[in-house]
Amino acid sequence: MSREWYLAHATADRDWVRQLELQWEARYEVDFINPFWDVKREAEWIKAVEDGHASLYGQDSKLVVQQNRLGILTCEKTLAIVSGSFSVGTFGEMAFASSIGKD
Repeated sequence: MSREWYLAHATADRDWVRQLELQWEARYEVDFINPFWDVKREAEWIKAVEDGHASLYGQDSKLVVQQNRLGILTCEKTLAIVSGSFSVGTFGEMAFASSIGKD
């Protein structure tokens, strides 16, 4: 039986967390929903931020937050990786998941 968990982490950590995620998925019966890789809109937005065509703040970020909340709502649990990289979003995801019992 496969479980689906939401994987929260800082934007700066997305590459190494992705490698860890793939290892965990291969080893354990868990499918992670990683918003930076599994959600097309967020992946496109991050690429636009990196290219200087979008901002981490403003209307786009509000849509991403709504999308992340939906991801948390649809998953069984939330796993947050806190590495020391700056991230307001990860703590927001943790708070939301805790408030609905998905921590």
